[in-house]
Amino acid sequence: MKRAARVRFDSAVARLNAWSFLYLQGDRPVALGRLRMPNAALLPKIFINPDKLAFKCNIRGDDEGQRKLFLAGDWDLKRKGFADVDANDPRYVTCRQLIRDAAPLEETAEYRELMLRLRKHGVARSFRSEKEILGYLEKLRQFYLRVQADGRLKTQAELGLAAHGGEINCALGRDGVLLKTNDGNHRLAIARVLGLASVPIQISVIHASLIPEVAAHDPASGTAAINAFLEKIERSHC
Repeated sequence: MKRAARVRFDSAVARLNAWSFLYLQGDRPVALGRLRMPNAALLPKIFINPDKLAFKCNIRGDDEGQRKLFLAGDWDLKRKGFADVDANDPRYVTCRQLIRDAAPLEETAEYRELMLRLRKHGVARSFRSEKEILGYLEKLRQFYLRVQADGRLKTQAELGLAAHGGEINCALGRDGVLLKTNDGNHRLAIARVLGLASVPIQISVIHASLIPEVAAHDPASGTAAINAFLEKIERSHC
């Protein structure tokens, strides 16, 4: 799908999800468990200090496919600390190698990982040759250098993309801890390497046990309650 068509599609999905909750569910706080993401009725982003993210938690498969903001289960317990992530995740290691060490592409952790998968399976992600892998890594390096020159990460809206659904992906566990999830790892990696004070994120999943706490922020409007809750998270993580 071409970029312009993708932006229109993603924006339409966010508007549809908003309409569904506002009008079919009446924007009722008691219906928060049915609210789907991305959602144009909610804040498209909040800004946090990336160093305030202490844990990473992957949400894949059936859990992710539900696209509900509030999700029950033990998904939030499968977390690892960022000391482990920074030391061992090839994406975070490669970012340091490219920016701090100015390492050749062939000496990065992502290159080694992708080449290993390519030799074993004949494909690594969508790459089918070393040339494609090197091309991807060069684009990644140029992205990191642009962020370094700008001194900040641009929002999806600033990049001409759909405002809802594309920022650094985060979740909130049952204990109220903010967790890095799924998409946006390269953006978070460069933010941490450069020591950026603030980055745009989206909270796309909240543990269902927190619904009463969220709803208490506005007994008359579910979306207003969520937005007030998100603003509180922003203030506590700046």
